[in-house]
Amino acid sequence: MVEQMLKFFSSLSNSRKLSQIQLTLLIILIIGLTGITSYGMSWDEPLEIYISDQNYHLVTKGKALTSMKVPDPPFSVKDPDRYYGIGFSAPTELVYQAVKKLGIFKLSQKTDALLNQDPEVNDLRERIRVKHILTFWISLVAYFCSAKMLEILMGQQFAWLGCLIPIMFPRFWGHSFFNPKDIPFAAIFTACTYCGGVYIAKCLNPDSDRRSLIASSLTLGALIGWLAGIRPGGIIYLLFIPLGWVIVALTANNFVISLGRFIKTYALVASASLSIAI
Repeated sequence: MVEQMLKFFSSLSNSRKLSQIQLTLLIILIIGLTGITSYGMSWDEPLEIYISDQNYHLVTKGKALTSMKVPDPPFSVKDPDRYYGIGFSAPTELVYQAVKKLGIFKLSQKTDALLNQDPEVNDLRERIRVKHILTFWISLVAYFCSAKMLEILMGQQFAWLGCLIPIMFPRFWGHSFFNPKDIPFAAIFTACTYCGGVYIAKCLNPDSDRRSLIASSLTLGALIGWLAGIRPGGIIYLLFIPLGWVIVALTANNFVISLGRFIKTYALVASASLSIAI
């Protein structure tokens, strides 16, 4: 069965000039987008939108909002330590504003007449609709990075199977259509893991190109900063990188040789991540 699937994907990718990973991602994308509008709204999605408004007012007006339109919030608006980051909610809000200005994804007039009497509810539904699509799109990052990590471990022939690993977790697949916090965090966390592995490998290779190593450092730092922007706890990923480097360097007997290179480039990683997170 597996051998037949491998031959099937090989023939398709060769005929269409697409890699097996790209073809698998395309199939996942088509399946996902066909049902993306069939999902409702999770309880915390209005709060995510409110958090973006809260941060906007803090930056532009120097004061927080004193009230919110969402009834019965599970936390006080006076408790900013409980807020999640805006690493995903703010970009999706910007996309929504652009989509709204262009007149894309307007609600159908066939929707519930009672809801259409309330402009605020309709506006919220349009926001959620756009946000669900973007949430699913960012989940593809996890599929892609899982495939690239499997490619490192098992070779290019089996790499596409890595795209199926997240799908085998029903909770990840189901939440990828509507969860505004966990899915973006999981996707960028997976990207950090893949890019972190690439970065450590380049640090341990004395023949690695200097520009390529710097680019990997800045990319990894930007991803960690984005991870912390989605959830502040993501900044702890900065500790995983030196831990991973120490383990691999000691195993490869390359600790002393690569130490200087790692210290210099890790400073770039930390600087980039802290700049974006803050």
